Amino acid sequence: MAVGEVTREIRAQVRERQPEFPARKPGTIRPTDRGAITRWVRERFRASTWALMVPGNHPGSSLTYDELLDVLEEQGRDFRADSTALDRFVLAELQTRFEQLGRIPTVAEFNEAMGIAVLTWITKRFEGKVRDFPRRRLTLEYARAKKRAGYGDRPIGVRTGALAIRVAEFGQVKVRKDQ
Repeated sequence: MAVGEVTREIRAQVRERQPEFPARKPGTIRPTDRGAITRWVRERFRASTWALMVPGNHPGSSLTYDELLDVLEEQGRDFRADSTALDRFVLAELQTRFEQLGRIPTVAEFNEAMGIAVLTWITKRFEGKVRDFPRRRLTLEYARAKKRAGYGDRPIGVRTGALAIRVAEFGQVKVRKDQ
């Protein structure tokens, strides 16, 4: 699969998972000012944490996808890292989505939207579109082997694209409130 095909596949998988929330939902709060929605979203966001889980086994190894992400983290390529850039992106996405909705979201709606926003940012990391955490360079030996295998043009952390596509297609971001 070519780089462009991998990138298109990742984007398509994330786009398909975007939730649509109804504008009218019985039992939800319709604030008199838009600032109330923003305040609620910010407060809920600050009190929330998330964790990425990817089911299944990686075809190129005997590792599960979660174990492979752990190995990448140990190698200095933590695609699940929390960063201020990720936080700013997710908060902006949530505020935009729920201000347009015109009502305070339910907790389930908030958690689903936050999970999709986090997943979107993580897939951008795999595409090489964002560099919000330092990545250790590939060893010279591995970089040469990757190039010989025909994957030398792929970003760090992506060889065949199997992990990136699996994260975009089946990755689950569990959001929970800490406080």
